[in-house]
Amino acid sequence: MDPETKKVLEENLRLSQDTNEIVHKVWGAQRWARVFRILYWVFIAAAVTGVFYYIQPYIQPYIQSILGAYSGAASGIQDIQDRAQALPDAKTISNFINNIIGSQ
Repeated sequence: MDPETKKVLEENLRLSQDTNEIVHKVWGAQRWARVFRILYWVFIAAAVTGVFYYIQPYIQPYIQSILGAYSGAASGIQDIQDRAQALPDAKTISNFINNIIGSQ
């Protein structure tokens, strides 16, 4: 093998080794970033759960009043729907008006 080819091959080998080292460092950094991202979200979920657990006794009366208002509104809406179905239809009203006008 001539010296020029050997020099090019050695340079290529050195660059490949450098590239391989950099790639391994990037993979390691990504692995640590993934671990810390998972820990970050676990911490946030635990904090939210903990905060809810500790403030639940304070907000429970408000939740009950909201649920009571919702059930009251739902029963009111059902009552309105029942009354709307009990109303006569347009044909019955038209016949009633025609009977009143026709009897005069």
